[in-house]
Amino acid sequence: MIQKLPEFIPCPNLFLVAGSGRKSGKTTLICAVINKFYSQVPIVGLKISPHFHLNENFGDKIIDHKHFRIFRETSLNSKKDSSLMLASGARQAYYIETTDQYLLQAFKKFLELIPPDSPIVCESPALRQFIEPGIFIFMHSLNFNNPKTEIQKIISLADKVIDLYEDSIESFLITVKFEKSRWFLLSE
Repeated sequence: MIQKLPEFIPCPNLFLVAGSGRKSGKTTLICAVINKFYSQVPIVGLKISPHFHLNENFGDKIIDHKHFRIFRETSLNSKKDSSLMLASGARQAYYIETTDQYLLQAFKKFLELIPPDSPIVCESPALRQFIEPGIFIFMHSLNFNNPKTEIQKIISLADKVIDLYEDSIESFLITVKFEKSRWFLLSE
């Protein structure tokens, strides 16, 4: 019996990054991409978290839905990923808190907040369950030893797996392009 592949919503203007955990280089890569392209195109940064934080300041709360919250980052001076995206040159940066169950709904609402076809650079492993991005990168950590099938499935969908400690982000960035409202990789 042939297994049917899931159908993903195409989003070619999305550069999506996931990783094997903390300190795997996700934010380092995202900020490097923003830094390289911000003078050419108005990049929108996005961080998606499945964790809800009480009394945490994530910027201006744009949407407070019962299943998700969307914030627009306003600070250049914090250690939050969305703030680092702004500091790297993103025109705008957002932070979404939502569970996987409402992730697609929250992402669609986010898309309504930005100009159509804006180049988006996003950190979220779960979003790859629903979206076919222009580029999907998985950042691998030396400490990674997680045989969970859902992680292995995400890795199998990656256009490239990068190890922060063994691979050169600068060399990788040479292969990244954004043209005609889509991210893509040149042949290596």
